[in-house]
Amino acid sequence: MLQAYWQAHRPFIVRVAGGAAVFLVLMNFAMGYRSDGVRSTSSARNDLVAIEQELSRRDGQHLQEKQNAVVYAQRGDDFLQKVSLHGNAEVKAPADDVLSIDFARRLSEIWATFKDVADDLFLTYPDQNDLDFDLSGNLTPEEWRDRYAILEVLRRFLFAANDAQFSKISKIVPGARKQELLIDDSELVLARYPIRVEVICEYSDLLAFTRSFQKDRDYLSVEVGEVTPVEGNEEELTVELTIVGIDLEAPREEATTKRGSDRRSRRGGF
Repeated sequence: MLQAYWQAHRPFIVRVAGGAAVFLVLMNFAMGYRSDGVRSTSSARNDLVAIEQELSRRDGQHLQEKQNAVVYAQRGDDFLQKVSLHGNAEVKAPADDVLSIDFARRLSEIWATFKDVADDLFLTYPDQNDLDFDLSGNLTPEEWRDRYAILEVLRRFLFAANDAQFSKISKIVPGARKQELLIDDSELVLARYPIRVEVICEYSDLLAFTRSFQKDRDYLSVEVGEVTPVEGNEEELTVELTIVGIDLEAPREEATTKRGSDRRSRRGGF
């Protein structure tokens, strides 16, 4: 019977069998692709989870860094408020006065206050007329601002010299504003407002003098130059100092010193 059925329907059976074979082959390929797709989908899903976790970690890190930046900026602002020369100056250029007249008046007031105490202490000092602030010519408002900054440094120095009870102030040389580059900051420079002095004092008085400026809102940089013993007096020293007020300011078109390259000029000398 099967033989007769086969003979009668052989072409049809062959076509069906061939189609089934092709179907099985295609299905096998499809199953393989499906398996690869499942693996790829699973791998992609795992990669996505890893990426999401990494993004979450980096988001947290970025948020922490932003918070740190705010804290550091606030600390920087707080520190600048404590050491800024202009921010804490008692002597400032007025907006509604003749600057040359006001400057001379303020200098005379500061010198008179210093002189009253210095004379009681028998402190020897130069004549006021020997102070050269380079006021010649038509100074710009910016240049006047610099002169007032130097005058503020002088005021702090004179009163501190009285407090330290120096024996003598031999020289006072007002300097000129200088600026130094800051690392990774092209919008601000470190502005320095120096005066150079030579004093005679005991070592303990010099220490007290330098410490007096290491406090909030009265900060000055004290850079010690040449130190020599006073002949005939083993307890006293002749000391060259550079007294510097500092601030952060916008850069100017002038000679700019790279940080740390001006050390030789800071070691005193007149």
